[in-house]
Amino acid sequence: MPPEENFEQQLRKLVFEDNCDLDDAFNQAKNDHQHLAGKADKLFKIKQKVALDLQNFRRNS
Repeated sequence: MPPEENFEQQLRKLVFEDNCDLDDAFNQAKNDHQHLAGKADKLFKIKQKVALDLQNFRRNS
């Protein structure tokens, strides 16, 4: 699995399963995946994607 997918998977777990705040979860995942520091734009896009999914989840709940 590509490192970015691991990052997204961890972010989704923290947000949807562990009920962490998105910003806190993003920071934790970023700290756990420091080797991706050079890919900040990609990580931010993943965060935006998860934020949209979270918004849709809350709307449908």
